[in-house]
Amino acid sequence: MDDLEKTLNELALAMQDHREALATKGARKPAPTPRRKAAPNDAKSDARNDARNDARAALIARLLVSIEAHAGLRVGEAIEARLSAVLASVELGELGKWVAGLDRLDRTHPDWLTLIESLTVNETFLFRDWAQLELLRTSGLASMIAAAGRGAHPSLRLWSAGCASGEEAYSLAVVALEALVAAGAAKETAQEIELLAPWSLDVLGTDISRPVLIQARNGLYSTGSLSPFRAVPQPLLRFFPPAEGEQARSNRVVRSDVRRRVRFDHSNLMGRPPAGGGFDVVACRNVLVYFAPAARKIVQAAIEAAVRRGGFLLLGPTDAPPDSARFETIWGPRAVIYRKRA
Repeated sequence: MDDLEKTLNELALAMQDHREALATKGARKPAPTPRRKAAPNDAKSDARNDARNDARAALIARLLVSIEAHAGLRVGEAIEARLSAVLASVELGELGKWVAGLDRLDRTHPDWLTLIESLTVNETFLFRDWAQLELLRTSGLASMIAAAGRGAHPSLRLWSAGCASGEEAYSLAVVALEALVAAGAAKETAQEIELLAPWSLDVLGTDISRPVLIQARNGLYSTGSLSPFRAVPQPLLRFFPPAEGEQARSNRVVRSDVRRRVRFDHSNLMGRPPAGGGFDVVACRNVLVYFAPAARKIVQAAIEAAVRRGGFLLLGPTDAPPDSARFETIWGPRAVIYRKRA
């Protein structure tokens, strides 16, 4: 379809407006435009329009079903309305061809990825849910590092599932590095934290959106009241020095010793989990809420399986807790984490 790229770009812009609107809570909605009553001689025209609208609604419903099947996303009324508004400019026959064409494509095809990316919400910030990260550091990583240190090849492997633009992955890396210093497994200087041999630290961040992964790999973030730095404790700003050169204005970068420990990969949580598995920590916070109920169960089962025995799982405050037969609940001040039973 010749207009596919244009339509997807318009959809991306509309969804950006939607994401910005989410941050403006309490804004007054515009009054609905009154509809004029149809005159008798408009009846046939209205009937034809109703038929076309029904056909268009059916195609959009079919598209929404495919979106859920491909990415598991729960498309609410607001997103559905915006999707319908953008696609209203596409002629009905062309819309039918486009939806049918998408159905024939693999879920990794660029057209599908672009559509899914336009629907995802990537709002996040550094050290989000700080109380939970602190609980992980004190009640999780400390004992884990002590146990791993008795082995020949001590290591920590952490996975940020649905990492968006990378803030959570970098937050996990900082928390892990500080825990390693506290345990005597690393040394900190004014410039960096260096792991002591033979220790290793690997933090993986994955997301379905390719554009946000580019930003994550760049490790460059703006500052300000609603920036990714809105919740960073003052002592931890040392891990994010001011940017230099052309990028210096109101930006900070992830310090090199933190970036060396973090890698990013494109991944659909409805697909295969990262190779290797057996993660010491898996964090999937404020992500599952965007999945449809059936998909949410599939994804949560996959991330639970990716945690090694004795490892820790971090979920969002609205997520269902894992099975208590397989995970122990650890409570802290205003936070909870889960440890997989041995």
